[in-house]
Amino acid sequence: MIGVMMKNARYWLIYAGGFFTVLNAYWIKEKRPLNMEMAVLNSFFIYFLAVAPLLAIEAVEERYRGYEFLRTLPVRMRDVVMGKYAMPLIVVAALAAGNLAMTGRFDGSPELLARYRGTILASAGVSLVIAGLAYILVYRFGVKSLMVALGAVILLLNVLGMLAVRGLIPGVGRIFRGFGSLAPGWGLYAGLVAAVAAYFALMAAAIRIRSGMKG
Repeated sequence: MIGVMMKNARYWLIYAGGFFTVLNAYWIKEKRPLNMEMAVLNSFFIYFLAVAPLLAIEAVEERYRGYEFLRTLPVRMRDVVMGKYAMPLIVVAALAAGNLAMTGRFDGSPELLARYRGTILASAGVSLVIAGLAYILVYRFGVKSLMVALGAVILLLNVLGMLAVRGLIPGVGRIFRGFGSLAPGWGLYAGLVAAVAAYFALMAAAIRIRSGMKG
């Protein structure tokens, strides 16, 4: 498990470390007061950084038949999959903690600060579930199929977002506004616990899927 984590760590460090550093250096340089634009953009990067390194790593594994090679070594597939799932959990937790710590550098009302923190925490929970599902979809259908599906989903979300902004789909607009008005509380914390539990359940499912595959 530790070996798999170390092998994949450089991808996560390049993506997560690079993007997080550049984005937050920009916010600090601009010296803007805290606002929900920061929460939205930082949330997007948490989503992106939970999945992009995963896809890059699995594309390499698929191209060079990494899993087939691992089966020739004295290592359990359970440990391999657990090592894979450990990295998104660590990275998402670190990015969420970094974003929450960063709020001390900006001016903002207590209400806005609470909404910012709530949005970041909710984004972290959703990102974990997305990453957990991504591994299962990769194991079931392959990296290329997942990339095509994600492209379609991203296009759909962009279209829905534009229509919601123009007021053409009021229900969707309320969802986006509601997500941006979250504040830390028992409901949000319960949702985070549920997201982590779902992540581990997805990991268990991925172990069963990957262990039953020949390649």
